Amino acid sequence: MTDLNNNYLLIYLSRFKSAQSFLKLPFLKSGFAAGLLLAVFICIALLSDSLGLSINEILPAKKIEKNKLSDKAGENSIFDQKEISSLFEKDFFYRDSPPAIFSSQDKDNSTMTVFTTLEPAIQKQMIRLFKRYQPVLAAGVIIDAKSGAVLAMGNYIKKPEAVDLFPERDGDYCLYAGFPAASLIKIVTAAAAIEKKGFTSAMTLPVSGGYHTLYKHQLGLKRLRFRPEQISLEKAFSKSINPFFGKLGIQYLSKEDFDEIAELFLFNMPLEFDFPVSKSTTFIPESSFEKAELASGFNTRTTISPLHAALIASLPVSGGKIMRPYVIDRVVSEDGKDLYSSSIEDLSQPINSQSLKYLSRLMRATTLYGTAGKSFYALRHSRIYRDLSIGGKTGAINLPNKQRRCEWFAGFAEKEDMHLAISLVFIHGDKRTVNPSLMAAELIKTCVKEQPLKTVAKKIREKNSSSG
Repeated sequence: MTDLNNNYLLIYLSRFKSAQSFLKLPFLKSGFAAGLLLAVFICIALLSDSLGLSINEILPAKKIEKNKLSDKAGENSIFDQKEISSLFEKDFFYRDSPPAIFSSQDKDNSTMTVFTTLEPAIQKQMIRLFKRYQPVLAAGVIIDAKSGAVLAMGNYIKKPEAVDLFPERDGDYCLYAGFPAASLIKIVTAAAAIEKKGFTSAMTLPVSGGYHTLYKHQLGLKRLRFRPEQISLEKAFSKSINPFFGKLGIQYLSKEDFDEIAELFLFNMPLEFDFPVSKSTTFIPESSFEKAELASGFNTRTTISPLHAALIASLPVSGGKIMRPYVIDRVVSEDGKDLYSSSIEDLSQPINSQSLKYLSRLMRATTLYGTAGKSFYALRHSRIYRDLSIGGKTGAINLPNKQRRCEWFAGFAEKEDMHLAISLVFIHGDKRTVNPSLMAAELIKTCVKEQPLKTVAKKIREKNSSSG
């Protein structure tokens, strides 16, 4: 019988009511008719093995209700989230080489040992590259996509005045969701078009004018100025073509379609982590043009944190799940007692397995011939890294009312037992340094080199599998 792990059947039951109203079929208001239809779908799910279907292709994506997120720290320890984060000094993730294991004291001055999931060599290389390229401000996160363990998390500020760019920020830039998401939101829009409207990577739309502009005449809101060309979803994603995604937002995706997928990607809701993370947000469009701005990322009102960016980019190598991120493996008292122990758990499964295949293809195209193609050219053509699978999404936009440019790369890398997700955000000054995608390629090389050491995350997975 089909394995219904992760409570997929319960997820289906919880979403049946919303699907019922979406279909708008009057006879479903009858309790008997609705129950009969539900029974049919359950029978199909249970017979999926014999039909050669995946349970993930039959049942809808896993949805998390707002305000229902559990506090894992509270479940696994005597600490709450605030107390756990207080074990780390404020400049911990700004240092060149923060210790992966260190001693700390609680409010009662009791000494304890904190074991993190950080990989020192990867963490050190991240900060070293920040200092080499010297953007005005930078933040980066690398996670083990299968477990959610944070392998590196670092911040960099070139000048003290860079702090004034985001005066509302408090603490770690990696956890600050005030950065404009820019074209990273195209991951969500593409997923919505694939999941909700049946788009494939090969489906085309007519596009006229410049790829990286967004005018009303390009969206059909004014008289057409240029002869359109047919462009596939794969090309539009890899080249980050704004009018294509603007048309998706206006002509194909309803507000409900976009909002549901965005929530499954954990926008507009709390994000679980060992430390407080500000909420990534979208906005409510009030016109057709604003729908295009939202869907394409051509705005500064949709915001995201580097940690969240890494999580949404991890889907192709995480089995389609957004895992709960964590940086603390365990906390041990002086007498050897476990005061805190991490858990590995998924937070959401935004799209089904077939949709994930198309999304993975889009992200791989970005690093193959798209906006990050040049940055990953050497990596792709190296004999050492020829078995490496890489994908991602770039994004760039000027900060509002400031002469600064925000630039992103969020992506994944996979080879054998290595399943990484990485996000980097740079704030450039008058002189632009390098693309975050180029730095990402260099960091991936370091991760491949350190792979024989076995990451903390892999050890945790082995421990869980042996005990389970």
